[in-house]
Amino acid sequence: MKQRKKTAWSSDRVLALLRQIDAGRRPSKEEAEVFASQERLDLCGKAVETLPESISLLKNLRSLNLSRTRINALPDSIGQLANLQKIDLSGTPMSLTPIKSLPITIKQLSRLQELSLRHTQIDSLPDTVGELENLMTLDLQGSHVCFLPTTIGNLSKLQILNLNGTNITALPKSIGTLTALRAMDLSGTKISSLPDAIGLLNKLESLFLGGTRLKTSNNNWATL
Repeated sequence: MKQRKKTAWSSDRVLALLRQIDAGRRPSKEEAEVFASQERLDLCGKAVETLPESISLLKNLRSLNLSRTRINALPDSIGQLANLQKIDLSGTPMSLTPIKSLPITIKQLSRLQELSLRHTQIDSLPDTVGELENLMTLDLQGSHVCFLPTTIGNLSKLQILNLNGTNITALPKSIGTLTALRAMDLSGTKISSLPDAIGLLNKLESLFLGGTRLKTSNNNWATL
């Protein structure tokens, strides 16, 4: 007789139960089994300010959607979600997600492929972001980020880098080691020059520079 597959519970229900567990209640056998099989947690648009540390019980979580929430921090236990592939913290131009930083434990998410920090109050990335070896999309559009750590160059699988409307004024030389990069959006930034290393991005197909102070005569980007 085939074992019946556990039905995923609603994200609201899962979050409520995790909060109870953080408060000291032990999960039932059924709850533990459902937690272990939960692949998505979609809290988009909810009035969520924090996540419980017990989110680490969602061992099979693939997608975490916190877009248009009031989330102001991620718990350190986020690093225990070894199967997580997508995190969406995006806000809107009129209502930025209040989160201002990422925990250093983000480096443990070795399977993470998409990270959206679009329209958030994040102003910097931890150096450990360079350890996200499978990251393919990094979306920082409209965030408060003003610089990229040099470790960004370690993201060997990164294909899309969106810096549109950020406070970035320069790119690190290590940008030239992003050999898988296909699209980079620098529109609306204060960048006035590009490092020579950008000429090494031989897979780059799209480079958006609208509204920048870029002086093309001083750069080799036109050869891409």
